[in-house]
Amino acid sequence: MKNKLIHLGSPMPGLPEKLRKSFNYINIPFEKIEEPNEADHAPLFIKGELNLLYSNALFLITQEVYLTESNILKQLPANSIIVDEALKGSGAEAEILKLKNAQFINFNGLEELSKYLNQTFYSGQLGFKFIFDNIRFEPYFKGKIEQNGHNYIKFIDKDIKEYQKVANWGGPLGVAGDTLWEIRTEFKRQNETTNIRLDVSMIDPQTNEIYYTHGYENDELNHLLPLKISNHGAYIFIEISIKGSDIDLDVGQISLRQARDGRGTLLIGEKEMVDDEAMNEQLYYYFDPGDLKPPLVVYFSGFRFSLGVEGVFMLRELKAPSLIFGEQRVLGGAFYVGGKKFEKEIIRIIQATLKKLGFTSDQLILSGLSMGTYASLYYSSYLDPQWVVVGKPLTKLGDIAANERINRPNSFSTSLDILQRLTGGISDENIEQANNIFWDSFKGHDHSKTNFVITYMKEDDYDMNAFDDLYSYLHQESPKSRIIHKGLTGRHNDDTAGIVEWFLMQIRNILTAKYGRNFKVEEATDDE
Repeated sequence: MKNKLIHLGSPMPGLPEKLRKSFNYINIPFEKIEEPNEADHAPLFIKGELNLLYSNALFLITQEVYLTESNILKQLPANSIIVDEALKGSGAEAEILKLKNAQFINFNGLEELSKYLNQTFYSGQLGFKFIFDNIRFEPYFKGKIEQNGHNYIKFIDKDIKEYQKVANWGGPLGVAGDTLWEIRTEFKRQNETTNIRLDVSMIDPQTNEIYYTHGYENDELNHLLPLKISNHGAYIFIEISIKGSDIDLDVGQISLRQARDGRGTLLIGEKEMVDDEAMNEQLYYYFDPGDLKPPLVVYFSGFRFSLGVEGVFMLRELKAPSLIFGEQRVLGGAFYVGGKKFEKEIIRIIQATLKKLGFTSDQLILSGLSMGTYASLYYSSYLDPQWVVVGKPLTKLGDIAANERINRPNSFSTSLDILQRLTGGISDENIEQANNIFWDSFKGHDHSKTNFVITYMKEDDYDMNAFDDLYSYLHQESPKSRIIHKGLTGRHNDDTAGIVEWFLMQIRNILTAKYGRNFKVEEATDDE
């Protein structure tokens, strides 16, 4: 599907031809915003409201009059507005552009402009991991190698005077030409005498020759490593070398992601928190101010192998301000807990976003599905939201891992890695310890200001007692809390579509009944 690029301003001859075929360029001067355009035969605005056909489009503003129209600017999608830096907004309009994270760029030179749009404002998010399943250890390394599931690999040796290769990933990753990429490395040197080097090579797919190679050492790896791909594209190959005395090195995930030239991580406007206390592990978060009216809907992404966040378009359709979190520690997520800095940052980011919008905690909804339910329920103890809306609730990380043996064999083996990560083992005592992470916190806080909306699977094979435990505890200990619930027949992943449908319906009901939203928005389509 092509990415619609709506040019709000006078035509720029030659620009459409220089854009990649993934863009669908549509020019709409100010005086024609309510007239059907030639491309879609649909107007941009209908009775003063943005046509939903363009709710996920990219907007290019070169006509200054648009910067004086606050009603128009409020309705344009956040992180999707590009403005000629020669134009100046002021007052309320400038504040709207700031909240919407408008991107000001230099429009001088058609060649440079088109290249920058192609490289930086592409559609979607793309990233890969060099996972442990594909690692190859060098046979000449005589030290000790320990693998802790998918958490990390430890290299130990007494003395290596010169850098020695210890591991590589056999299959290089292929990327398209004329693109920007960056590498994020998770590692920890347990002492100052341990040294690491990451060698990055790029191979020309046409000649099979290496046209770039560079080694990054020690603290250099705490930063993003930028890669500029040639027109032919590249196969990217990485190797790890070590040297030093009393070597003790932990290596976690190494990620390769398409870059945004500093305007975001995998998406424009998406940010990351890097936990320097835990091998540089990352937390992604994405803010969309929506219509700037309460409440703030926080959504915790579920377990996913792909880097970044999920649900951007789903949340955008709700119109309300939204904040989306995503994390892919271990393989696809470690349930948003573990590590003081990691947990404190989640709370800080939510509180800072509320403050930015001028909202209070009673104008906050925490939501999530599956893995995201754990975070929504866990952090409700610290944030006093008015609503928690979850689908397929999970509360006992120990039981989730224990169910891998009999109740859910080979369905979510990463749960064992998470158990090991959080408690240091997989014994019965570790299972109980992991279960208590949530419940010790939840039982230690007041929930009387929070209402809970829960849809669950009646035969859940991940955490089969999650709903019953929550309902029983809240009914007895927090009688002021409303509990709205619905159970569906099946195991954890048997009816995700039904769960999502009810989940979204409940959020819409809250936004309509409590906050006056109207979801009956007129929309023109390509066929009209």
